[in-house]
Amino acid sequence: MEQRPSVYARARARLDAVLGANLSPVAIGGAVAAGVYIGCMPILGFHWLLCLGAARLFRLNQALTLLASGICNPLTYPVMLFAEIAVGRWLLGGDAGSVTVPATRAELFALFRGGGTLLAECLLGSVLVGGALAAVFGGAAVVLARAAALRRAASS
Repeated sequence: MEQRPSVYARARARLDAVLGANLSPVAIGGAVAAGVYIGCMPILGFHWLLCLGAARLFRLNQALTLLASGICNPLTYPVMLFAEIAVGRWLLGGDAGSVTVPATRAELFALFRGGGTLLAECLLGSVLVGGALAAVFGGAAVVLARAAALRRAASS
């Protein structure tokens, strides 16, 4: 009777397959760019789901895509949200300089009572901010991956 691999062995094989899948420099750059773009979207709590879906759809490395979406974290999110609202307001013809950081709780709630306008500014701004950051980080990932590949080839 053939013995089935243990749960640990199956999990380890799956992890190795996910981490090692599609690691050409361009694929690394694509995975990083997709993760950063998704991470810039103002949809907290759903980044991981979109990352896994995009990685499967475009055959990118799932682990790298999830890791790159970490650009949205408690330290960077307020700055990104502020930039996205400012860019969105500018794109919609408003004054980007009129976006201020709320100083009090009442100002914060008043900001979100703006409702649809604020949401439209944030969503529109996230497309541009996310696209710019994705291009920068994805391009840097390609350059670094190519440099690492050249260094490995030269040492062997």
